[in-house]
Amino acid sequence: MKRLCLVAAFSALLLGAPHLQAAEETPSYTKDIQPFLKRYCVECHGPNKPKSGVRVDSYEAMMSGSRKGKKNVIAGDPDASRIIMTMTGKAKQMPPRKYAQHPTREEIAKVSAWIKAGAKKDTAAPATKSSQGPTPPRRSEPVAVTPSRPTLVSPR
Repeated sequence: MKRLCLVAAFSALLLGAPHLQAAEETPSYTKDIQPFLKRYCVECHGPNKPKSGVRVDSYEAMMSGSRKGKKNVIAGDPDASRIIMTMTGKAKQMPPRKYAQHPTREEIAKVSAWIKAGAKKDTAAPATKSSQGPTPPRRSEPVAVTPSRPTLVSPR
């Protein structure tokens, strides 16, 4: 009986492992995609005179598309996303062939996986008052000091 329980537990662990591994492998915008874009794209598609009106220097700029209205990223659909089409040669090659550095297949696959997973921005949210720790309690009644006794007294 113990052996059967052990086998069942081990099987459940093995069956659950690919799901856990897949969740860990989902690329992060801040850790994976943003450094990729800075390395290969931002030089020409940054805030100062972006070529073809395409900016990828920030998440918001990349998701807004080009000045012609073409979407750079279509969340969930990497094959229809312009950024993947240009890197794989299905559209005008980017970065251009004359540049020394080009993304590897693994790097392109990582960007594609990020888009397929929903192209989420995972940067930390700014701290709010409630996340900065407890606030000290406030007294609703005024505090008075009497001259005869130097103790704090609450009027009632």
